[in-house]
Amino acid sequence: MSATMKAVAALERGRLGVVEVPRPIPGDYECLTQIAYCGICNGTDLKLLNDRVTDKQIAYPAILGHESVGRIVSVGKRVRYWRVGDPVVSPVGTIDPSSGFSCTYGQMAEYGITHDIQAMMEDGVALGAQPPLPDYRGKRIPDGMRLRDAVMLLTFKENYSALQNFGFKPCMNVLVCGDGPVAMGIARIARAMGAADIACVGHHDDRLEHIAACVPDIIAVNAYNPSALKALEGHKLDMIVDAVGDLNAVRELAPLLKHGGLIGLYGVLSKGRADLNLFDLPNDVRLHILNWPYGEHRVHEEVVDLVRRDILVPSDYYSHVIPIEDVQRGFDLVADRKAFKVILQMPGTQEV
Repeated sequence: MSATMKAVAALERGRLGVVEVPRPIPGDYECLTQIAYCGICNGTDLKLLNDRVTDKQIAYPAILGHESVGRIVSVGKRVRYWRVGDPVVSPVGTIDPSSGFSCTYGQMAEYGITHDIQAMMEDGVALGAQPPLPDYRGKRIPDGMRLRDAVMLLTFKENYSALQNFGFKPCMNVLVCGDGPVAMGIARIARAMGAADIACVGHHDDRLEHIAACVPDIIAVNAYNPSALKALEGHKLDMIVDAVGDLNAVRELAPLLKHGGLIGLYGVLSKGRADLNLFDLPNDVRLHILNWPYGEHRVHEEVVDLVRRDILVPSDYYSHVIPIEDVQRGFDLVADRKAFKVILQMPGTQEV
């Protein structure tokens, strides 16, 4: 096995490259995981590439990616709860600092690390930077699920946990700002959790039509069409979820909230565009900032159950699977809104 691996790096602001970096070396409680696929996050990865994330300073060159899946290819001598061949979602991206590369999650690479947190806790080993078992990111993928489909599990977990954190309850009326896979995931999960009315407001008719075909009884509205916006009149909302980091949409739609309604800021905010004048909001509304996921890995089993029951159909949420060598084209497709979502395939991956 080579001592190096291919990875996708933001070489400098706005410039991508496929580079060779040291392959991670697993410790006693760690598993080397060969990554098969990694999604391009429509929000986070594009903003990281262009240094537009509000609260993060990017140290270029930086390895990207946080939506990976793979299989374990070797285990440390004290690993007890993982086996070679086990499929994993969200292994840890690990880059040797001496390589000269920083790591912004670092999963857009050929290999990552999966920890045996359960064995570490049983043996009294300090977890260090790793969270305890319920919050640990590396989770087992269900038998029979295609790895490319499993890429969507992280997004679904972030969607599900966000609705929990925002205090969603059955019979609420919910509006989601956005017309991409995150917005569709939030809307579909809200419907499964018993929402009454659900609306989705975006800017692209083709994407809104796709969402309307996948989410039962949703009102899909193009914000550029004033007559279409009239469809929202009379729908007093319990919750608005901003899925894209568009505060202008929040300002315009906030008057639709009921007294005591909630605005949930979910989308990654951009540098220079994270201002919100509280006087732009109606009186007696609540604001919940969730710019980064919280508690998403705790809901792994709940999300897996929704996938098993075909309530969440992963293949509905991505449009392209392309080799890592074409990563620039993948980012361009996402940036130009010519792809709903792009998944990168790592070298040597073979899957029907």
